[in-house]
Amino acid sequence: MRTLKRILLALVVLLILAAVGFIAIGLIFPKITYKSEVVINKPVDKVWEYYVDEGKMAERIDGFLKIEPISGSRNKPGDKSRLSFDRDGHQIVMTETITEYKEQKTFAFRLENEVITDDARVTFKAAEGKTIVSQEDTIVGGNILWRSLFAVLRSSMKSNVEKLLLNLKTNLEQTP
Repeated sequence: MRTLKRILLALVVLLILAAVGFIAIGLIFPKITYKSEVVINKPVDKVWEYYVDEGKMAERIDGFLKIEPISGSRNKPGDKSRLSFDRDGHQIVMTETITEYKEQKTFAFRLENEVITDDARVTFKAAEGKTIVSQEDTIVGGNILWRSLFAVLRSSMKSNVEKLLLNLKTNLEQTP
């Protein structure tokens, strides 16, 4: 009986240490940043036109459902929209605020909801008839648990952005 109590106590202590360790990750890494890049065999004007076309968002973003304007002038800093996505049968709604818009050069935005804030900056650079598209994301979780989880899942989140950029490349290169 005494041995069982010691084992249970040890398990409780280990669980507490694991929880404290997990929370510490969010304190040590309150935000995460990553950068992804793709080269598209199309000129920058065609890539830009496709990227900013709201009607094409469902083609390049898996699970995208709709975009609804909230306020501001379209494609100007301060422009706010509500984006809806389907993830495994669950609808996720996020608010997008454009933070920078320079035609054929930069599209920066903040995507946020109660779980996450993602400040993304997408740049477009012409290179010998091709376009280099780079996206840098800075992610902050809505609370300490989300921050810890996002720090642990950083590589998975970066992979998702790389997949989005590859979808962009594939869709553009398949069109004449």
